[in-house]
Amino acid sequence: MMAMCRFSMLSLMLCLPVLLQAGTLAEPAKVVKQVSDDVRHALTHQRAYLKTNRFAVHDLVNQVFVPNVDFYRIGSLMLGKYWKMASECQKNQFVKAFKAMLVRSYSEALVKLDGWEMVFERTRFFRNKTRALVRTFVSRPKGPKFEVYYRMHYKNQRWQVYDVVVEGISLVTIYQRVYTKRVKEQGFDVFLQGLGEQKAVSFSQ
Repeated sequence: MMAMCRFSMLSLMLCLPVLLQAGTLAEPAKVVKQVSDDVRHALTHQRAYLKTNRFAVHDLVNQVFVPNVDFYRIGSLMLGKYWKMASECQKNQFVKAFKAMLVRSYSEALVKLDGWEMVFERTRFFRNKTRALVRTFVSRPKGPKFEVYYRMHYKNQRWQVYDVVVEGISLVTIYQRVYTKRVKEQGFDVFLQGLGEQKAVSFSQ
């Protein structure tokens, strides 16, 4: 089934509509739900316009999705020891390039989202409730239901996503395998130069 799932952190956060279990959602889950609600509203009222204006789609992604993701935490997890060895300038360059790659690669997929449902399970908390695992099940009209977990942490007075796990496969782990190999072979600066031209890695790889 995973060979058929070509989803990114972005597209999985934007699945809609949302179905809630009985009870009140925990704060981290509310962040995921709010992203879904905002995108659903935009697609309901502006789909035709968004399909013909890629800059508007980029703006939507930057406004709704990007603030809820900790790209520096993602970078540290993806690059491991190479992140620790990188300068602050290199780290900033990586975050900028990786963020731009995700926005560019998945903005087109955004306007095609239709008919998805997300059901929230109970959120699990760790480390004195500064980290959380938001557990959901996502289903398609003509497809099976599958698990999507969001790893989040509380930083700078807000909950942010730093990994998405689909049926046990981590987005961060996929990128980690690809990126650490490239940094080792190319060096950090050459790797950064090529990152801006790359497409996002999919779960099918």
